[in-house]
Amino acid sequence: MLRKIFSLILCMGLFLSLDAQDTYHRRFASIIEGKLLEMSFTYKMAWNGQEFSGAGKLRYQDGMFVLQTADVCVYNDGIVSWTLMQDSMEALVENALKVDLSASPRSIFEMLGHNLGNSEVSASYRKDGMLSSLNADLGNRNSISVKVDDARVKAPVDKGIFSYSGPENRGDWVITDLR
Repeated sequence: MLRKIFSLILCMGLFLSLDAQDTYHRRFASIIEGKLLEMSFTYKMAWNGQEFSGAGKLRYQDGMFVLQTADVCVYNDGIVSWTLMQDSMEALVENALKVDLSASPRSIFEMLGHNLGNSEVSASYRKDGMLSSLNADLGNRNSISVKVDDARVKAPVDKGIFSYSGPENRGDWVITDLR
């Protein structure tokens, strides 16, 4: 379960940059504004002496997203967020997080319950302006690193792809609705 929670927190960092005033971030934000961003990534995480790694895919458009890793799938349509943990057949339904590309990773991690204090958070960008990596040193030898393997910007799509109404076989799932 810990791995699933941190996979989700880690992946949330993909939506963010260090500082809205940063020239590289402003360029990245302008490239994806009003468009569909599709991204594949790998991540490594060290937490309390344990190491985790994995891969995932992200589709992001105007604050809405679908995020998929081996452990977690998140649908966020800007109103409702579904977090699905397939192997344990658990779903968490919440009011959607506001995902704003001008926010900092620090504020999102803190919103999810992590006090980063003076932790170092950094991002890097490719020459074409796309995000290439995101790193957070959380202190006490805890860290998160994300490497963007592929990122593409496409024409906007119907917002319905970001919505989810629940698993088909609801009787087999434990669904916690916190709305």
